Amino acid sequence: MIGRYIFGLIMGAASVAVLFFLIKIESRWQFVVVWLVWLVVLGVVGWYFNANRQHGISRDLPLTLASAAAGTILLVLLEDDLWRNGLVVFIGLIIFFLFSQIARRASGLSYEEKPYRRMRMMLWVFVAYSVLTLVYALGSFFPALPFWLESLVGSAVVGIISLLIWQMYFAVDWRNLLLWSLIIALAVWETIWAQDFLPFGYLVLGALTTWVWYIMQLFLRFHLSRQGIVWRKQAYFLTINVVLYILMLWMFVRWI
Repeated sequence: MIGRYIFGLIMGAASVAVLFFLIKIESRWQFVVVWLVWLVVLGVVGWYFNANRQHGISRDLPLTLASAAAGTILLVLLEDDLWRNGLVVFIGLIIFFLFSQIARRASGLSYEEKPYRRMRMMLWVFVAYSVLTLVYALGSFFPALPFWLESLVGSAVVGIISLLIWQMYFAVDWRNLLLWSLIIALAVWETIWAQDFLPFGYLVLGALTTWVWYIMQLFLRFHLSRQGIVWRKQAYFLTINVVLYILMLWMFVRWI
């Protein structure tokens, strides 16, 4: 057990060093090359040290690469050095956690997997936020590019993320969830178009859209479960989120 944590610590610390190096690079091509090499190294090391390789590729490996890519996207978009340094440390902690899981032998005990599953789900939410923020940032920095295409690609990626989250909760073939994933993608696409008219920056717009998407995929997950949506339990949760969402919009508008 200690060995896998040391392994995760080494990979996390190495990733922090790489990210701090990326921040200092001024050449775009050098940045891209170093970034791609880092992702390849993460992928190869994660595959080689997978403790359950006989069962195929670890489910944490795609999440590791996606989290690393998502963190780099936000690193590029953030301007404040304090936030960027904090994000680098956060990404290092993510890499530490995921690589310690890759090196962990699978347990058949569901209660042991539950907290890890929740953490994986939240990391996929982090990836979705990065993707949606990138969509708004591209629309802001490159207005000549077709925003409908950027938002369509971003929505498709978020739809795939929804499917990956649902697969953590349902032991069914991914093709059975494909239609619902498509519905989520279309709903997110509409949400992006609607919220693009709001007078906010791309970081805020990405957060607001992620919020809407998270609620949608959560209720769809409940709908797909055996119990279905228990409205008595979920009505309070939904009401609180709607009220908070409206309050946040109101506060941002007043601040602007």
